[in-house]
Amino acid sequence: LMDKTSWQLDFYRRPLQDADGNPLWELLICSADRSFTYGEFCPQSEAIAPWIRQQLEKAHDRAGYWPSHIAIFRPQSVSLVDR
Repeated sequence: LMDKTSWQLDFYRRPLQDADGNPLWELLICSADRSFTYGEFCPQSEAIAPWIRQQLEKAHDRAGYWPSHIAIFRPQSVSLVDR
């Protein structure tokens, strides 16, 4: 059971490209009750753990709190978020 301070995270490659034709990835974060949402795109070359950490810090700044835990939607994203 998730509480209000839990976040859900999804990070995946979109069928979109930037101006140079590079694939774009999308990070989506929301609270379990959707009272907080955050999203950003990044080029494939930046789709690494440090970028995700930076986005989590921005999400924290916007939400005003750290989540009690983060549920990750796609298993393949777990290693990037764990780092």
